[in-house]
Parts: sequence; C-alpha cells; structure tokens
Amino acid sequence: MGRNHGKHFGNNHHRKRPYQSTQNNTTRPARQNVIYSSLKENEIGITEYTTTTNGFTGIIKQRISDFHVHEIGFDGKLCELENFSIPQPPKNENASNESEKADLIRLITQEKFDAILAIEKADKQCNDEVLIDATSMEKTERTQIHQLIKGNFSSVNSTTFDKDDRKFIKCTKLNRKHDRRRQWVWPHEYTYFLLHKDNIDTMQAVSSLASFLGISKASAITYAGTKDKRGRTTQWACVRQREPSMIVAAAQKARHMYVGGFTFRDEPLKLGMLQGNRFRIALRQVTAADDDVIEALKTFKEKGFINYYGHQRFGNHSEVPTHKIGLYLVQGNFKEACECILKPRANDVPDMHAVRQLWWKKRNAKEALELLKRHDRSGRSIEYKLLSGFVKNGPNDYVNSLESIPRNARLMYIHAYQSLIWNEMVSRRIATYGLQLCEGDLVFVDKNDADNEIIDVDVDDDDSKDDKKEEITDTESVQENTNVSRFQAMVKPLTKIDIDSNKYNIFDVVLPLPGYDITYPSNDCSQWYEERLKQDDLSSEKLKRKQKGYSLTGAYRKAFIKLVDLNWYFMNYDTETDVLIQSDVEKIRGEAEPKSMENGKQKALILTFTLPSSSYATMALREIMKCDTSVANQVQLQQATVAIEQTPVGDKSQDECNIETKQPKLDVASQ
Repeated sequence: MGRNHGKHFGNNHHRKRPYQSTQNNTTRPARQNVIYSSLKENEIGITEYTTTTNGFTGIIKQRISDFHVHEIGFDGKLCELENFSIPQPPKNENASNESEKADLIRLITQEKFDAILAIEKADKQCNDEVLIDATSMEKTERTQIHQLIKGNFSSVNSTTFDKDDRKFIKCTKLNRKHDRRRQWVWPHEYTYFLLHKDNIDTMQAVSSLASFLGISKASAITYAGTKDKRGRTTQWACVRQREPSMIVAAAQKARHMYVGGFTFRDEPLKLGMLQGNRFRIALRQVTAADDDVIEALKTFKEKGFINYYGHQRFGNHSEVPTHKIGLYLVQGNFKEACECILKPRANDVPDMHAVRQLWWKKRNAKEALELLKRHDRSGRSIEYKLLSGFVKNGPNDYVNSLESIPRNARLMYIHAYQSLIWNEMVSRRIATYGLQLCEGDLVFVDKNDADNEIIDVDVDDDDSKDDKKEEITDTESVQENTNVSRFQAMVKPLTKIDIDSNKYNIFDVVLPLPGYDITYPSNDCSQWYEERLKQDDLSSEKLKRKQKGYSLTGAYRKAFIKLVDLNWYFMNYDTETDVLIQSDVEKIRGEAEPKSMENGKQKALILTFTLPSSSYATMALREIMKCDTSVANQVQLQQATVAIEQTPVGDKSQDECNIETKQPKLDVASQ
C-alpha cells in the first residue's frame, strides 16, 4: 500500500481506495529474487499426524486476502470492524457552571478571577500572569483551586511554587505546543479500538501507531494477542487517554491499517484477554476430488490435530532460526546471540543484507547504523535497536545492548526455543504412545484452567508478570509447608483409575514447556525433557538465571485441539488475483461478496473455524492436507503450478500431466 492507502476514513472523510494492493506506489528499483531457505517442519519438531486420510495439494496464503483472522474477545464476542465512524466527544461534565464559578471566586477573590479571565480571552502570545497567595491554604484548597481553574478556563495553566518561604499559585497562558495536559472528557480512562491490519504483524502495527501518536514506548498500546503478518486481521487494541480522533489521525499517517469500533473501559487490555481466534481461509489450486477432500475434513473434525507451534514461531531463516538465538540467551551466551541477530543470511532483502555484511566484516556498529538509517528511518527494526545499543553502550557490552531491543521482541527468541522443545516432546510422545491416554500424562486439576487456554506464558520477569498466570495460580489452594509451588500444583499425572473412569480423553492432555517451576509427566516423557535439555548444556534447574528476563518458569500447553465449528465450501475462480473472501473493509464499503464462478478454471476450498489462543491455523491445515506448510514449500508449489500452466501440452512430462492426481513429494509426507 502507498501512504495514502493506509488511512482510516470516517464520516465524510471516507474515500474509496484500492484495498488489494500492498505495495508502495512510489517507483522503486526491482527487488532481487528472494532465496527461500525457511525451516522444514522436521527441523522444528513437527513430524506426526492424528489422522491417516490422504492429503491433497493446495496453496496456503497465495494472496494476503486468502487469510482472515478475527479475534474473539474475553466476552466471547467476535471482533469485526463494522464502520468507520468516529465517536463525538461527550459534553464535558466538568464544564464551568455558576456554582463552580462562585466557589472559585470565594477562594481567590473576584479581582483575581477577572484577571485570569483576561488571560483566557487574550491571544496565545499573552505573557501576563496572575499570582495567588496560597501560603495559608491547606493542600486540599490548593488542589480545589487548580481543578476549578482547569474546569473554568480552557487556555489557562496553573502551577504552585515556593518563594521566600511562601506558597503561590501562578496562572499563565497555556502553551498548547508544549503542554501535554488534556481535558479527558470520555467516560473511562482507557480507549479501546478495533485494529484491522493488512500484511503487517501486530507488533509492527502497534509500533507504527505509537510513533504517530507521539508515544515513546510502543508497549503503551496494548493488545490481547499477536496476529499473523500475511493476512487481514481484526483485533482489539488499547491505549490510555488518547482521543479517538488522535488514533484515527495516527492510522491515517501509518500504512496497512484501519481503526474503528471505539469504546472506553476502566482497565487496560492485557495479553491473554481473549478466548481465541476465528479464521476464514482460502486454499487455492485444490486438485483433489471433492469427495476426497470432504472425507479428510470429516475425519479431521472428529480427530482434531496436534497443537504444534507453527513456522511463525521460528522465523523464515533456516540459517539463523529464532530458537537458536533463544538458546544462546537462555545459556547466557549473549555475544553469540547478538552475532546471530546481525549475521548475514541468504534470504535477506538487499538493504538489510548490506548492513549485516558491513557489521560482520568491520564490527563497527556506528557505521552499520548510519547505513541502516538510510533505509529504516523509523528505527523500529530489531537490528536498528541492537546497533543503537552497541553505539550507546560500547561494542563489547552485549547484555545492555540487548536491552535496547523491546522486551516482547527478546521474549520472541526465548519462546521459540521453548516451543522447539515442546514440539519435539509432543512428537516423541505420540510416536511412542500413540493417541491413547497413558499413566503419567498430565491434565489440569481444575478444568476451568483448561477452558481458559491462556497459559502459554513462561518468562519470569518482575517488570511484566503475566496476569493470567497469577490469576490461575491464585485459584489453587496449596497447603503450607510444601515444596510444590502453586503453578506446579495446577496439573496432576493420570493414574490407571483416572483413565478407567473415562473422565478424561486425549484432548485433556497437556505437555509442559520447559522451566524451573513446572511439573513434568510422571512417565518416560520427564526423562526425555532432561535428555533434550542436556544436549544444549541445560537442565530444568539451569533455566533459572541471574538475569531474570531470561529465566524460564515454564508453562503448560494442550497437546491436541479438536474443532467444534468447522465449516467449508468449494469455490471456482479463474485467476490468482480473484478475491475469494470478503474483508471487513470491503463489507463496510458495500462491495459484493465473492461468488463461485460457474466455469472457473481453478478450485479453492474455503474453510471457517475457531481456535483457542496460541494455536496455529497452519497446523490445522497441515493435518488436513498432509503437506509441509513452510513458506519455501508453498512457494515451490506455486512456481510448479505456474510452470506447468505455461508449458505446451506436448512438452509435459508424465509426472507433470499426473500432478492433479498425485500427492506431491514433500519432506514431511515421507517421514
């Protein structure tokens, strides 16, 4: 999208703009071909399936418009952007009235009141001031005067100061340019709004909004969960005391986003305050027969899927996966972590590749940062933050330089390492024990904890403790004088009596993410965890570090997920540019909903389903399709299809002619 394409248009400002485009309209040099070297599924522990049905070919996220996500709020309501309206400010309940005016005159005299009124009516260059002797006043009286002046005069500022052992209240003309004081007239302190974004991840979107709102820390804008970059997603966001019109203005300056649905609440939005996500996904170029696809979907609906962490957790760089950086951080090898972040890699964009190469050869952070500034003027990239840290702290201060990276971004690396271990453990558990309950499997003691599904929080950091974890553990009553922590007591190992009672099924089983304050299964799985950690010179005890931001307490995650609301239909279309799913924005504009073409050349499968938070839709699709969902593999499928379509019929090999009836040879399918 161009800069004008990322604006929110409300009321009379609603101008139609192209929605499909995600590229800047300005002329740019042709981009070099990207060499996709993304991780294969077996490299991140994804090897098993719950079903044995035949898979089929289909392309995931061929277009951004093929992948839609709507957050489901904590109240169970679907987050949909329904209009572009901007709420009008309510009448200021603190507006001046005769009673307040009389109170102020009583406290400061009519003469002082008139003098302040003259400043109010004067132009903005007025340098007059009114001094009120407040030496004999109590603090409550001085506070009352400040509040009454603020309520009666919109362009007058009042401050208290000491002079010659006396107290005075000084009233001057309000400097709007530098003054941050605003009369907050909305019903509650926190502004909630729906953020609809297009081809940008949540952290990037929030960082961009914060920048245009004049907020120094992007963390001031909160959200319940992160959403994929490649897709169109709608979710709640929240910021303290920012006018809806200001948020709209920031969205107009930013790109790839729309805002609306404003509301106000007393408490801020926090991570985990959602029930799940609703997905609408188009799988293009489906070649299998309808009956075969339907059979796979029905079996999938009954059997569910393995709750693997998907590729998004690990990044697209096979040379420098995020879990490798996370491992270095957990080990305390901060130099190696920094070098991994700045290490050159094959599938970089040219601009960043040049920056990495410069730093790698010269180790001159200042020079590399100056080069990066030519392309990253916003300064929001992780590389920019880390190089800035080196410039500030010195080339060998790796710990403090890493602190320059936003906390959420640093946690991304640590989470990736834990996720890798979890994926490997759940695969080994299924390969060893199958899909049946086993003695020693872990389940939640309180099934309400399982229903919440907001438990994948695992980093010990006093600056930002996870509220949900606190809430869950506080519900557990653990006897005093015990060595079992509340979080460890959240789960219990299944006994033979438990299994024979039929109170539990495979969808109740949880596996831990490694940590020092966690309960492990009381079967062979426990030993597997320790063996795997030992490979990285770690243990559960070593996951508690001096740097608390890199200590891992652990967490629990459901091993299997079963969908209860899976729906599907087929759609015929002609070209890859055909829009198959209507977005919130297109619906608001009254654009026609896409329909199946009677004589369309291609077939798509449209899926709709809901997943709990932190579960990956691509892992659900993997179970249905039985194929590798990595970016590299999806690109190969697209390129193969294009090549076949462009090859004359007489020149096609036998394998190419049979592509519609054959399962492609993909890494994961051969395991």
